[in-house]
Amino acid sequence: MTSILRGLFGGGQSDQKQRHSLPHNRSRSVPVNYIFVSPSSIPPTAGSVMKNNSSYEAPMTTQPPPIRYYPDEPLTAPPRSYSFQQQRQPHRPTFQRSLSYKYDHYTQYPVYTPIARTSSDSATSSNRPTSSQGHARYAPPRSASSTSIPTPRRPVLKHNNTWDADSRPVAMHQPRPHVSFLNPNSKDSINMHPLLAAGRFHSAPISYDVTFPPSSRSVVDRNTRTAVPTHTLAQPATDPPTFTKLVMRCDKFPWPVLVSPSSKVGKFYLGNAPTIPTETQPISNMDLLYAVHSTLAIRVTHEEWDALGNGSAAQRRVTRAYERRCSKTGGGWDGGVRRIDWLGHKVQLIGIEVDRNAPAGGIAKLIFGRP
Repeated sequence: MTSILRGLFGGGQSDQKQRHSLPHNRSRSVPVNYIFVSPSSIPPTAGSVMKNNSSYEAPMTTQPPPIRYYPDEPLTAPPRSYSFQQQRQPHRPTFQRSLSYKYDHYTQYPVYTPIARTSSDSATSSNRPTSSQGHARYAPPRSASSTSIPTPRRPVLKHNNTWDADSRPVAMHQPRPHVSFLNPNSKDSINMHPLLAAGRFHSAPISYDVTFPPSSRSVVDRNTRTAVPTHTLAQPATDPPTFTKLVMRCDKFPWPVLVSPSSKVGKFYLGNAPTIPTETQPISNMDLLYAVHSTLAIRVTHEEWDALGNGSAAQRRVTRAYERRCSKTGGGWDGGVRRIDWLGHKVQLIGIEVDRNAPAGGIAKLIFGRP
């Protein structure tokens, strides 16, 4: 019995010594002695079973297997752990958790859903979001179905703040917003007739030699060289029409050109009915051309001539223009120098440009060119 116990408990040390000395004893070729013990000779009171000389396990007959299913236990019970010393873990309370949370998917832009209001609330703007307790409420878009009631849409191109969902008629005494695109601080500007209007990038179709009075021979189209119709010359020269006077200027001479409407034209009837005077007509294109011709046909004074300077280049240029004009008309030498001679070679009226930066709605500038 002693040899058996020595073989069981003491053999481990001899085996370890033998294993450590095995590499050194292999060269000697010493056989290893193995001890075989029958299973019946092992006492039943052994507390553990040797396994690989380094690990121990509890007897399988006294402890349950590590994986065991208990059908009577609830699913929320914590898992059991098995070791040499069984430790009890505190009981964890169970929590009632929902598997999913339903919520409404709101669109990026909230959809306003108007509600019916009383007559006292209709005066206020309907652009405020509806609320029951002071908080804005927006409803997500609903899908169309056979049982759903469509929300009334706002009428197209209707800009008033008194629209309701029930489409009730609006009282006529309620104030309506007034929208104006006119600047009250801006001054009224005038536009010239298309026959006379000229700009920086375009010229007027008229071509009028101011040396002669306006006629079918002197007032022609610049491109076709045909006479301008009489009904075109009778149309208002400005838009809106001018009924008082029109002031025009030019950079080539210092005198302003004042245009006034023609005299009143009375209506006359057949028989003994008296002639009834009518209202003043607006300034027409013919009135403007006559005003330009009559202003430039005035003879200059000695003061205006001396203002150019004695013997200056300006006086010599005006003198040459005077000689060309008299030669062209075949007379007028005794008439002396006139204002038209300040234009030099450019005696052809080719348009009128309105200066928008000038006060009083703009000033019309005469533009002259060569014939």
